[in-house]
Formats: sequence, structure tokens, C-alpha cells
Amino acid sequence: MNRDIRNVRKAINKRKSLRRLSTITKEKETLDEFDPFPQEEEKHGYYKMFPDVAKKSYKAESSTSFIIKGVLSLMLFMSSALILQSESSRLLMVKQWTRSVLQEEFPFAKVNQWYQETFGNPFLYSYDKAVTDQEDIVLPVNGHIKESFSANGKGVLIAPEREEVVTALKGGVIIFAGNDRLTDKTVVIQHADGSQTTYGFLSSLNVHLYQAVKEKDRIGTFKPSKESEHVYFSVEKNNRYLDPLQVIRIDDAK
Repeated sequence: MNRDIRNVRKAINKRKSLRRLSTITKEKETLDEFDPFPQEEEKHGYYKMFPDVAKKSYKAESSTSFIIKGVLSLMLFMSSALILQSESSRLLMVKQWTRSVLQEEFPFAKVNQWYQETFGNPFLYSYDKAVTDQEDIVLPVNGHIKESFSANGKGVLIAPEREEVVTALKGGVIIFAGNDRLTDKTVVIQHADGSQTTYGFLSSLNVHLYQAVKEKDRIGTFKPSKESEHVYFSVEKNNRYLDPLQVIRIDDAK
């Protein structure tokens, strides 16, 4: 009988010990999650209603996503390098396609035009307020031709007499807007037909990279000075320069 009582007491003490150990473990976990620094709510006299478990989960997901993207990028880079270095005849077409993708400019203007025709809104953001009210403009800027296409084989130089607005010859997507080594402040527009127009030696720019523009949208301004007396304008298609005046005449005829 005494032995049974002792066994019962041992069992009770054992359960108490386990219960005390569990309580200590939970308290330790709570202390580990405790942030010693006051949060923004606590600075203003409020206490957080919910723990920062969501933040920890979000950070973990972000880290995982970053690692996955890094691995995929590395795999894509290595695959491209192996394809370009391979001499196998089976990979000839894939090699040519990969080289063309890496070397040629992505057809932003064509994709934007298809998206707008399909869904009604431009895929790339554009400024409606950029449209100028000078409907009689033929060249991208008012002025006389100072140097023709036949003189340099690349473009024309237009000399305005006073400060003028520079407009897009036709709609497209800005693929460059900044300082060029040869033509200083420059804007390059890619068009849906595969051509691109370049506007150089501008005084100021009113567009940004990958902005969608419409025909006669304002892209910049030009103010004649001693350092700069003309605007550079060129048209390029299939890696060949075209006479801008001929292109304008053809577009007007259409």
C-alpha cells in the first residue's frame, strides 16, 4: 500500500516537473521574440496588437525569391554562353537566335502598338500633355537645313533662328534620353515599323527612358547659342541610315 502511494507521488512530481519545464520553454521563446527597441507605435503611447511574425515570414520569402532569381539568372547566363561557344550544327539556329536577341534592341514600339490596339491603353506610360499645338510642323523642329544627308551620310543638321520646341516625327518609344558622346543631349525614339529617329544637340529634354510618345509630341527644346547652332536629326532602319527628308516625304504621301 505504501509502495503504491509512493509511486503515485512520484508520478505527480514528474508531471509537475514536465509542466514547469514547458512553461520555462514558452517564456524563453517569448523573450527571444521580444524586441528590446521600441517600435513606432510604442513611441506614441500605443502597443502592438500583432507580433512581427508576418515580417519574419515576408523576409524569408523575399530571401528565397532572391535566391531563386539569382540561380535562374545564372543558369540563363551559362546556357547562353555554352550555346554561343558550341560548334554543334544542331544548335546553329539557336545560336543565331541567341546572338540576335543579345545584339538587337528589343522592339518596344511594336509591342506597345500591339498592346494598345488589343487592349486600348498603351503598354508604356505616356504624357498626354506633351502634345504640341503646332500642327503645321514637318521637320521635328522649325528651321532651315544647314547640312544635308548627302554631306555626311547619316542625318541632317537643322538650324532654328530662335528657341524652338523639338517634336517626335512619329509615335514610338524612347530608348535613349541623355548625354551622347557625339551629339550631347540626345533623344532616340524606336518606332513600330522597326526604324528609329535620333534628335541631337538639344538644349533640354522633356522625356524619359521607355516613355511612349505620339507623333508631334514634345520631346525637348533647342535654343541657339555660340556653342550649338543646329539640331541633329537622323533616321535609321535595318542598321542603315536613311535620308530624313525622303522619309518625311514618303510619310506625308501616305
